[in-house]
Amino acid sequence: MRRSARMVPNPPWATKIIADTYDSLRGMGVPARWLPQLQDVVPIGGEAVEASVREYGCGQYGCVYPTLDDQVVLKLTADDTEAEFAAELAGTLERPICVRYFMVIRPEGALDQKRSPVYLLWRESADYVGKIDVFFDERTDNSRQGDRAMLLINEQWDAAQIAYKALNGHVGGGRPHEVMRDAIAAWLKTCEAMARQTHVPELRELGDGLVEVYRAQQIFFGDIHAGNLGLVHRTDGDHWVITDPGHIAVVDI
Repeated sequence: MRRSARMVPNPPWATKIIADTYDSLRGMGVPARWLPQLQDVVPIGGEAVEASVREYGCGQYGCVYPTLDDQVVLKLTADDTEAEFAAELAGTLERPICVRYFMVIRPEGALDQKRSPVYLLWRESADYVGKIDVFFDERTDNSRQGDRAMLLINEQWDAAQIAYKALNGHVGGGRPHEVMRDAIAAWLKTCEAMARQTHVPELRELGDGLVEVYRAQQIFFGDIHAGNLGLVHRTDGDHWVITDPGHIAVVDI
């Protein structure tokens, strides 16, 4: 059974942050080509304009917007774990299994609807975000390909949920470290299965990369589902990568 990502409309708080910070972004070191892409621009007097901004998609923590550079998008997020990952860990990964992040800013006073601080992240653009099943429906004659991809991703996600809860002390049934080790091992087994299978070769690189990153750096990704995977186009080819690395943990067990 396929699970689809649930998107919400562009929320007022996100639009307000873009409006409030737009004029000051250049002073924060943001290149002109990375400014949010405005639409329906109308002068309203002096240097002021009225405009709209279109989002690519919104989730639980924020929204993604196009910039003037079609290779770079702007993400507004209240997820401080993603912001920390983008600033400190993303560029260190043994394998490039995530989108590339270029810049992280936390504007003073930028808050979401829950009054949580909001970060601005500039990252690599990706296609088919949350639509891997659509990718296979459009690109292959085998209607089962998308279902197979979703099954591999969902099995990994289910195991990751158990491991994430174990790491946070919410799973009992044994000694804490043993429970955590067993849960992580079970999750790695699903990643290895993704890497070894031959039905969906597009996902083998991701599965192998998850295992290698964990083995080398003990970085665990606890929330990789179909809604936060996308296709990036790089000089060495196309790759399915993580576009929203939530519930990350550096494991020490």
